[in-house]
Amino acid sequence: MNGRNPQAVAQAGGDVAICLNEDDTSLREQLAAQFANGIDVVVDYLWGTRAENILMAAAKNKSALRYVQVGSLSGGEITLPDAFLRSAPIQLMGSGIGILTLSQLLTATQSLFAAAVPGQFSIACTPLPLNNVADVWDTDDSKKRSVFIIR
Repeated sequence: MNGRNPQAVAQAGGDVAICLNEDDTSLREQLAAQFANGIDVVVDYLWGTRAENILMAAAKNKSALRYVQVGSLSGGEITLPDAFLRSAPIQLMGSGIGILTLSQLLTATQSLFAAAVPGQFSIACTPLPLNNVADVWDTDDSKKRSVFIIR
């Protein structure tokens, strides 16, 4: 598991937490140890250079892995050597709104809206004036979505 808030990651109940802010050598060592213990699925919200580190560690371990790319907070591109694709049974998959047909999206949205009211579904958010964006940008605790409002 990885996350910006080490306490929240620890409370989430994962077996191991790896801080991706480590230097490359330390990160490679930690990843190698965990892949040796067995990792079946990686869900990646970051992409970028850390995805490269994770994928190369997986390839060196030579075990099967399903790598699900969800977001690109650390960058939209990676460098992937051709030998990587031949080195291990790694499945790269994307997950996001782009994989749905319009019909599937409308059906899912209708189901979500139908369940939202009786289930009292809500999204924790903090409305903030857009002109304060510079003051509050780094203060968000990631437990609520900041919604900037133009006034």
